[in-house]
Amino acid sequence: MAPSNAASPAPSPGDGDPDGVRPPAPGHGDGDDTWAMLVDEDGYLTEGTGSNFFIVRDGELLTPEPRHILRGVTRQSILDLAGE
Repeated sequence: MAPSNAASPAPSPGDGDPDGVRPPAPGHGDGDDTWAMLVDEDGYLTEGTGSNFFIVRDGELLTPEPRHILRGVTRQSILDLAGE
């Protein structure tokens, strides 16, 4: 399963949301299980407020392009393991 840098666009940030931080949807609570996801200027998911974003679709590992995120050791380790 080779990693890919493709991802589907997320809904674009609403007005008054210049940083791309989206609050949880109504009814989804605000407890420990709620995480904010960040989007880029084109509305694509980039990363969380303390996490990287990955999804597996049809056996392919998808993650945002490196130019839009803070690249880290853990993210690279996951990509390396997925490529094996």
